[in-house]
Order: sequence, then C-alpha cells, then structure tokens
Amino acid sequence: MADLVLGISAYYHDSAAALVADGVPVAAAQETFTFEGHTSVLGVTDKLLGPTPHFVELGHTFPSALADEATAAAELAVAALDAPGFDFGPAHVEAKLTPRGPVLIEVNARTGGDFIPDLVHHATGVELLRQSVVAHSGGRPDLTPTRAEGAAIRFIAGRSGTVTGVPDPGVLANFPSVVAFRTKAEAGRRTVWPSHSHERLGHVMTRAANPARAAVQADAALAHLAPVYEE
Repeated sequence: MADLVLGISAYYHDSAAALVADGVPVAAAQETFTFEGHTSVLGVTDKLLGPTPHFVELGHTFPSALADEATAAAELAVAALDAPGFDFGPAHVEAKLTPRGPVLIEVNARTGGDFIPDLVHHATGVELLRQSVVAHSGGRPDLTPTRAEGAAIRFIAGRSGTVTGVPDPGVLANFPSVVAFRTKAEAGRRTVWPSHSHERLGHVMTRAANPARAAVQADAALAHLAPVYEE
C-alpha cells in the first residue's frame, strides 16, 4: 500500500493542497461546465507541483496525458458535483492521483485559475470565460470543441538570492509554439524559492499538436527565461 501524506498550504486567498504518494506529489484538475443539469467535462489538467511543504504549482498541461487516470478523475468530478446538487456554470475540481484511484481534494464553483481557461481555449477552441458570461446572461453556452490539440504553461520559480541578469525574451521567437509569456525578474531583485504563487517570477505558455509536445516545448522555452543569480 502506498504511503499517503496530505499537505495543505495557504496564503491569504491563495491556497493549495497536495497528496504525496510514496514521496511523489501527483495531481490533476477537472474543468467542467454544467448547464440545464448536465455536466460536460471539457478535460483534465495535469498539474506540476513543487516540493514539500508548500506544493506550489509550477505548471499545467491540458488535456491530461494520463488516459485511464484522467477518465477516473473525470468520473469523480461529475460525482462530486452531483453530490451537492451543483447544476449551473463552470467548475474546477481538484483531485490527487493515487494507486487506489483519484482522491477528491476540492470542488470550486468557478473556472480554474493559473491561466487554465487559456489552456482550454488553446487546446480545444472553447472559451470558458466567454461561455460562462453567455450562460449567466441567459444564453446557451457553446461547449463544442473546434480542435483537439494540447497546451501547457510553466512558471518561473526563481530561488533564494539576488538576480544579476535576465535573459532576452526575444529568444522565444525561436519557439513558434509559444503563445504567451511574462517575466517579472529584474537585475537587483532579491527573490526566494516560492512558498506561494505570488512569489513566482513569470510564465511561458505553449500550444502544440498534442499535450505531450506542448509540455516539452514549454519546458524548453522556460529554460531560456531562467534568471541569472550572483554566486
């Protein structure tokens, strides 16, 4: 049986939970939309977590590359929404993947944060935020995917120390898969290894033919945005 440890980190409104299975944090989130009592699962997001004790989210990939686990997580999400009678609007359900199956962590009656709606849009063509407005305005949301691709985001973590240099983001022109990026690092700034999401130093987002390729290209692009620190 796996050794399971539940960890929770909170900072003002920013919080996260992680389940560690045999020393490895594993997580997934389900992006859903419920209309007229029917819940559509738009996909499952693979989440890349930082180490204990904070489990800061360092990346997301959509849709999940874990076929069987993603199916089980999606089924859990629908059941979790049905239990309290959730019947309208977007939801973001988080679960942790374990050898015994997905374990429910939280249910949120909103879209996911951390640019997850952007990932859904790039991968499927569905604009979650726009369709949420449509539904709340009395219209019928269009949740029909117009493409089946992949998208990923990776966050610049930084570390403890003083930044002495920042790479030229122009290098990202060599990565045609990059659709968005931001860097907050600047020379002279003191940073720390992030204990919450507000201490991350930026991000890079990619879109590719499939989620695995998007993830690889996001990792590669991220490496070119790493700040330089004094020794």
